[in-house]
Amino acid sequence: MATEGEGWDTSTAFIRRTFRACIEAGRRAGGRESADLWEAYRLLGTGLHTMEDLLAHSNWCELALRKMGHEEVFCHVGDDGIVMEFFVLPPGL
Repeated sequence: MATEGEGWDTSTAFIRRTFRACIEAGRRAGGRESADLWEAYRLLGTGLHTMEDLLAHSNWCELALRKMGHEEVFCHVGDDGIVMEFFVLPPGL
C-alpha cells in the first residue's frame, strides 16, 4: 500500500475501485444470475486477492506486532533490522 495522490496507482486505490465496481455489478444483477452477477463475483475475488497479498507478501503483520510490543518479531527490513538467534551451534561448528 503506497501513498495515494502521487500520480501512480496504488493497491489501496485498486481495491477501492474494484470493490466499487463489484457493488455496482451486483446491484445491476439484482439477485438474478446474469453476466453482471458473474462479473461481481470476479471483481470480489480480485479485490480480496489483492487484500490478501498485502499480508502474504509484506512485513505489515510483523511491523504491527513490533508496534504492539512484541520485541522478538523480526521485521525483515533495512540494514538496522534486529536479528535474534534462537539456536545455539554445537561446539566445534
